[in-house]
Amino acid sequence: MKKQKENALRTYGDNIPEFLNALEANRRLFSGEVVGPIGRHVRLKDQKWRSAIEAVIGNLLSNFIVQNWQDEKRLKEMLRKYGWYPSPHFSSLSIFRGSLPKRNEADLVPSSTPSSSSDNAIVTRDNWTPLDVRSAKPDRRFTTALDQLEIGHPVIEAMLIDIRNIEQTILLGTFDEAAKVVYREQPRNVMCAFILQGAKVYLQ
Repeated sequence: MKKQKENALRTYGDNIPEFLNALEANRRLFSGEVVGPIGRHVRLKDQKWRSAIEAVIGNLLSNFIVQNWQDEKRLKEMLRKYGWYPSPHFSSLSIFRGSLPKRNEADLVPSSTPSSSSDNAIVTRDNWTPLDVRSAKPDRRFTTALDQLEIGHPVIEAMLIDIRNIEQTILLGTFDEAAKVVYREQPRNVMCAFILQGAKVYLQ
């Protein structure tokens, strides 16, 4: 069982199991919680949507979240010490700073860590209360990316809501079905759709 867990963690980087053990042993060096890799805390409910969900959030799963510049610096030092390299299945490392987002672009805090994606910032907030997005979701006849995810940490859920709009990203079976909904119906609170094969249909 332990070996299986370690192998699963190596999906996010070759030395991730050893690094996480060291991170736990050195927790006192950080002023706030270090969350990650993000993929450890995310589970897909229905595997038929794997390609779609990977297209929505896949390149974020090897990333970490810290709360301030000091912890970012410490985390980078530890990652270098343990020779952490991202898995080729995911993007290069990004470290998001902040707690929960509040959807205010004026509060974006850029990360100095290079990333192959543009998602290198997170909006800060002073508390870790889960976001209530019930009023922001589309009609219940639609399945959203948020609906298909079990997310084990509130700050990860908030980050994915803020950065990837998972509460307003709907999942549909085919391109024709998605095109009909997104282009013709244009339902309220729908930003885009992903189909089973992982293709994205944008709202015009």
